[in-house]
Amino acid sequence: MQHRTGRASGQTIYQRLLINNIGVLDLRDLFPDILEEFHIVYTMIFLILRRE
Repeated sequence: MQHRTGRASGQTIYQRLLINNIGVLDLRDLFPDILEEFHIVYTMIFLILRRE
């Protein structure tokens, strides 16, 4: 059993979504490139917002 810490990495949240949503698992298998690009774009947006 994992302890819930104050910091939750995006990867952990992403994995939880994949585990809880079979549809997302199917999407990951069908469109891995699209999800990878989405993750990169999301990270860039997060970094830009964090700077301001």
